[in-house]
Amino acid sequence: MRQSWRAWSFVLLAIGVTGWLGFLAIPVSSPASPLWFMAVAGIGTGMSIAGIWQGPRSRRRIWVAMALGQLLFLIGDGTYYLYEWVLHIAPYPSPADAAYLLRYGAIILALGWLVRGRRKGRDRAAFLDAAIVSSAFALLALIFLIIPAAQGSGVGLLSKVVASAYPIGDVFVLAILVQLVTTRAARNLAFVSIATGLVAMLANNAVYTLVVASGGTLPDWQSWFYLAPYLLIGFGAMHPSGTALTEPAPSRQLSTSNTRVLALGCAALLGPLLLSVLFLTGAGLNAIPIAIGSAVSTILVLTKLVGLIHRAEAQSTQLATFARTDSLTGVANRRTWDFELERAITLAHAEGSTLTVAVIDLDHFKQYNDAHGHIAGDLVLKETTAAWTTVLDGRGFLARYGGEEFTLLIADSTPTTVEPLLQRLNQAVSRGQTCSIGVTAWRPTEDPAHATARADAALFEAKRTGRNRIIIDDAGGLRRVQSLTPDAVQSGLRRVVPRIPEMRTATAVGPRK
Repeated sequence: MRQSWRAWSFVLLAIGVTGWLGFLAIPVSSPASPLWFMAVAGIGTGMSIAGIWQGPRSRRRIWVAMALGQLLFLIGDGTYYLYEWVLHIAPYPSPADAAYLLRYGAIILALGWLVRGRRKGRDRAAFLDAAIVSSAFALLALIFLIIPAAQGSGVGLLSKVVASAYPIGDVFVLAILVQLVTTRAARNLAFVSIATGLVAMLANNAVYTLVVASGGTLPDWQSWFYLAPYLLIGFGAMHPSGTALTEPAPSRQLSTSNTRVLALGCAALLGPLLLSVLFLTGAGLNAIPIAIGSAVSTILVLTKLVGLIHRAEAQSTQLATFARTDSLTGVANRRTWDFELERAITLAHAEGSTLTVAVIDLDHFKQYNDAHGHIAGDLVLKETTAAWTTVLDGRGFLARYGGEEFTLLIADSTPTTVEPLLQRLNQAVSRGQTCSIGVTAWRPTEDPAHATARADAALFEAKRTGRNRIIIDDAGGLRRVQSLTPDAVQSGLRRVVPRIPEMRTATAVGPRK
C-alpha cells in the first residue's frame, strides 16, 4: 500500500510539474491562462486531499487542515479569476480575500497540531528559540510590510485591515514553521517538500505586499510562482513519508549549536540595529514598534538564559549525586565511603568517641546470578539495600564497596552494642539469600584503611567457617555473634546508638533513574 501511495505521489507530481512548465509558456493575457492555472492548482489540491487517507486515523486531522488550506487557496484563486475574466471587475476587498485569509487559519491549525503531536508539551526550549527568531521576522514584517500596507491600501478601514492581515498571517505561519524546525521534525521528503512550499508561499506573499504597498505593478512571473506551493505541499501531504512526520519525536535534549546561537544572536540584535540605522540615517522608520520589538526580543532571550542556567544547575546537582551514590542501589559509593570514614575518624579523634566498622558480603551471589540471571541479582541488591536502609533508620552510614560487598560505619558504638542491629541486617536479605558480616572497632592508633582491612579479615573468617554469620574482631581475637531471638533483636535495636542525621544525608539520595 505504501509503495502504491509513493508511486502515485510521484506520478501526480510529474503531471503537475509538466503542467506548471506548460503554464510558463502561456501568455498571461491569454484566456487559457486562468484555466491552465486552476488545472495545475487542482492537481496539488487533489494530492493534499488524497493525503488525508494515507496516514493513521489518530493524526488525520493534521492533513485535513492542510488540505482545507489548499482548498481555500484554490477557491480564492478561482474567485479572483471569476472577477477578473468573467465579471471584468476588481473589487477590494472581495470574497477571494476572505478565502485567502481563512487559508491562514487552516495552515496554522495543521502546523500547530503537527508541532504538538511531535513534542506533546516537551518543547519549551524549542518554543523559546522559535519565538526569538519569529519576533525578528515579525519586526521586519511590521516595519516593511504591515505598516506600509495599512497606510497605502486605500481610505477604507476594511481595506486597511485586509491589507494588514496578509503579512500578519504570514508571520504566524512562519513562527510555527520555525518551531517545527526547532522541534527536530523528521527530515524526510515530506518535510522538505511542505517546508519549501510554505517558504515559497511566504516569500511570494512578501513580494506581493511590497509591490502593492509601493504602488507598483505585479510582474507576470508572480502567478507562475503561486503554483509552486500547491504542488510542493500537495506532494508532501500525499507521500508516505508524511506519516513519519506526524509521529511523536523522541525525547532528546535540545542542543545549543553554534548555528543556533548565531541565529538567536542575530534575531536579538535586529531591533537595536534598526534603531541605530534610524538614528544615523534619519530614515523614516517608526521608532516605537522597533523599541517594542527590541524589548520583546530581550525578554525572550533573558527567559532563554534563565532556562539554560536552571538546566545547568540541575545537571550539576545530578552529576554531584551520581558522583556520590551507587547507580544501582542508591546508597553511597566507595569514593563517598572513603571520604565519610576519614571524616568520622577525624571527628572521633577530636571527641574521643568510638566507631564500629563492618563489611557485609552476600553469600554465593555469583551462583545466584548464574542460576537466576543478572536482572534477578540486581533486584536482590536493590531490595536488600532498601531493607538495610530501613533497619538502620539513620543509625549508620551504608555504602556499596564493590559488587555484592557493602561497608557500614556506626559512630558512638562498639561491636557489642550493635550486635542486635547487625543481626537484623543479617535477617533482612531479600529473596531467601544470606549474608556474612565482619565487624571491628576502630582503634585510635590506626588509619581508616587499616580499620576496613580488619573488618574485611573478619568477613573472610565468616565466609571460611560456613557463611551466614557475623564475626567480630575485638581485643580478644575473632569471635562469632550468637544468634539472638527476634525479641532480643528488637530489644537490642531500641538500645542501639541513636540516629545520626549527618550520616543519613549521604544514604538518603535516591537511585539514579
